[in-house]
Amino acid sequence: MAIFLGGVYIFVLFLAFNKIDNYVLDLIASFRGQLIYCLVSISLLLFLKIKKTAMVLLSISFVLLLAHYAPFQSKFNITKEDKITVKLINLHYYNQHIKTVLQDFYEENTWDILVLQEFNDTHRSELTKFNEQFSLYGYDSVEGSPFGIVVVSRLPIIFRYLNTQENRKLGYIKLGFLKNDEVLYGFFLHPPSPRSKELWMQRNQLLRVLTTAVTSTDSSWFITGDLNTVSWSRYFPSDLGETCVDAYGIYSSWSPFSQLFSEVTGVPIDHCIVSENIKLREVYLSTIKGSDHRSLTFKMIER
Repeated sequence: MAIFLGGVYIFVLFLAFNKIDNYVLDLIASFRGQLIYCLVSISLLLFLKIKKTAMVLLSISFVLLLAHYAPFQSKFNITKEDKITVKLINLHYYNQHIKTVLQDFYEENTWDILVLQEFNDTHRSELTKFNEQFSLYGYDSVEGSPFGIVVVSRLPIIFRYLNTQENRKLGYIKLGFLKNDEVLYGFFLHPPSPRSKELWMQRNQLLRVLTTAVTSTDSSWFITGDLNTVSWSRYFPSDLGETCVDAYGIYSSWSPFSQLFSEVTGVPIDHCIVSENIKLREVYLSTIKGSDHRSLTFKMIER
């Protein structure tokens, strides 16, 4: 029994930290935190058989747990003039509370750029009041809401570019925002959820295309979206710059148990990444009525 549990421990450890280019193994590794909790459970079971070995494995498991769920960084107080606040919301295409949710965000004065994902185009009329007061991308009938994305901005949008891959449902949006006579570029995307190997490959391809586009951008930039992957995946473009996970620690932006959001039950698949001349100062999450995601808010300042 002890040998069996030891073998299971090693196997689960491999699954949690594997970086193999494989569809199934990549999906399993996305739940690294949950797998580490399994390692703790296995160590406790071993304690009934081999106490010394179990204590060693339990110590290793707790170290891995602490390393994965890094302590959250302190929030810094910054003035409104210093920062740009971006709020990312995955609404869910069939959100029955869409009118209430949008009205709440319309009345809020806590964001500069509001990014709506999984926006159902049948609710376009709900954006009219936003369009009358702010700059919008994804409202005009010509634009529609590509990839289900709408961007609302208090800053003027002076550049618009839509990238589409061979699959017209796949691509990214690049917008230029005017701030203090300088242009800040934002990249917005929502790769497909890897529910099949084909969709998984499309997600990875889009992230590679995005990486190429971002590295050729000279001005300040940021990326945000439901990237449908975790920050420790080999396919996540973590080398581009500081991420929301870097600034905050591991968080849960999506959970299969939407009524029980926690760092234990969920994973971070909604992300932000910023260029090297931008610093993330605050990152926080909040619940959205009718969505299986939590909103991700981050504040940026120039270094």
